[in-house]
This record gives sequence, structure tokens and C-alpha cells, in this order.
Amino acid sequence: RNRIIKKMKYAVAALLSTSAAIQLRGGPDVYGPNGDNYSNESANYDLSRIGISVTEAGKGPQCTKGDWATVHWKGTLTDGRIVTDSHSEGWGYPKHFAVGNAEVFKCWDLALPQLHMGDHATVTCPSYYAWGGAYTMSPLGGEPIPLHSDVTFELEVQECARHPEEPRVGYNAQPHTTTMQPGRWFYLHSHTGAHEALNQVLTTRTEGGKQVLAVEHKVVDEPEQMWMWDISDGSLHNQAHPEMFVDWSNGSHGLFLAPKGGASQGGFDYSANDQFFAGNHNPLTINHEDYTVQTSGNFGENDQFWHIEYCYNIVQPYVSEDGLDH
Repeated sequence: RNRIIKKMKYAVAALLSTSAAIQLRGGPDVYGPNGDNYSNESANYDLSRIGISVTEAGKGPQCTKGDWATVHWKGTLTDGRIVTDSHSEGWGYPKHFAVGNAEVFKCWDLALPQLHMGDHATVTCPSYYAWGGAYTMSPLGGEPIPLHSDVTFELEVQECARHPEEPRVGYNAQPHTTTMQPGRWFYLHSHTGAHEALNQVLTTRTEGGKQVLAVEHKVVDEPEQMWMWDISDGSLHNQAHPEMFVDWSNGSHGLFLAPKGGASQGGFDYSANDQFFAGNHNPLTINHEDYTVQTSGNFGENDQFWHIEYCYNIVQPYVSEDGLDH
């Protein structure tokens, strides 16, 4: 009996010794691919299917689900083609979203809680956590993004772990059928039918030694496409040529810019039914042979309508409670 007890003690001691050895030799459990400055220690199956490498470590708090994040990004396909880049799209602003709320790619929702404010990270995403089988045009132009394309995102986490609050930035109110608002730059979109909107806007171009008015495809922040209305006399001037004003003296043959002081430079107005009028009370229409803009003697000729879009209002950046401008 004593021999049996002694053998059991030896067995328990050996087992404890083996367990200690395993504990000393082993590290944290790893459930998915590790990357530079990142170890996946989560048993989450979805997380195991993406790759994360932290290329530049931030010093802020860890991102948390449900809170806001602000992220710049660049997306590259496996063939090296860049198909999305926040710095080159729209106004060049980052994306603001609630982490884990399906407002962005699932790949991002999986990756962000593993990152910290200030991190720069490379995240490899299988197609089913990005665009999947959806037919998608690249925001940067060119060919469509091939179906079922894996994509690698370079993410810059500018801010995260921020509790949702009232947004600090936004667009000016965009009127559709109202009078013009003075002292504010705007685009004037051309509609060739009451419900057919082509993204062409009023612009000015050099032709025959003059700055004539025409329409062309909208380009963000293009001064020659931005206009301002003076309420005192109804004159209209262009941001690229602030010293010149729209002249309608030869409106049936085309509008043009001229130095301030002409007798035919005022009286512009925008009507409730989306017509834009010169001071001669004739609506602005488009010559569809050369896309210059002229005035027509007939109300609503060519079903020409216009829509005002006020330019983006830049406001002061958000300053957090720590006093830092993020």
C-alpha cells in the first residue's frame, strides 16, 4: 500500500513538473496570422481571416466598438492597382464612423478594435470582407474593381475611442427651389430636363480672347466653376476672375465676363421653378453645339433648369477635452 502511495506522489510530481515546463516554454495562444507589431490572441473566427501589421504605432487609446473613429485609407488590389484613396477622393477628408456598426467594410470593423489612436496599419482583407461579388466602380476612375477581389488597406487611425456626439462639421443647407443667398460661393448645376441631372456646372473658359460662359463636368474646388451673387445689384462674379462680372449685353449670342461697370451686368435671379434669369428677364440656356451659355427669349426653352449647390463650409476642427487638435 505504501508503495502505491509513493508511486502516486511521483506521478503527481511529474505531472506538475511537466505542466510548469509547458507554461514556461509556451506563449499566449495565437488563433490567426500575426503581423509586424501585432499578435492575434483572439479566438474570433472572422478576425483569424484578416491580416494586420502595425507599421507605425500610435500613443492613443485602443479603439473600441460603438465609439467613433476617424480614419484615412488607401486600398490596393493584389495586382498593385490603387482603387480607393481618401486623400484623392471628394474633398480629401477621412472617414468618420462608429466602430462595429457596419458603416464600413467588415474588415475595418474587425481590425479597428485591435488598433490604437495614431496607429498606421496595413490590413489585408479577403474579398468577402470588402466588396465581395458586388459590381463596383473604383472611386478613382478607370476599370471596375474585379469581382471577388482581395484588397489591402493602409489605414491611418487619426482618432478613435471617442464617444458619439453632435457632429461638428457639415454642409451648408442646399436649397432646391429658393432665392439665391448673397455672399456665398456656389456651383450652378445644369439640368437638361426637370428630372434629368447631369453633373455639368456653369463655368468660364477662354474663347476668342474673351472669358465666355459654358458648362462642363464638375471639378471639386475649381475656381472657374464657383460663383457669387451680389444682392445689391444682382450681379454675378466668378472666383477665378473676381474683378470681372457676367455680362448679358449680347445674351442671345452668349454670356461672357467683363470688367465691372457695364450696364448689362446686374439683375440675375433664380426662380422657384429652377429657372436662372439674366437682367434682361430671359432664362439662361445652353447651346448644345458648343456648350456655351446664352439667354433665350422663350421661357424654359430646351427644358433648361438649374440647381444651386453651395460650396462646402469649412469650420474649425474638433478639439478634444485634452486640448489637442485631432
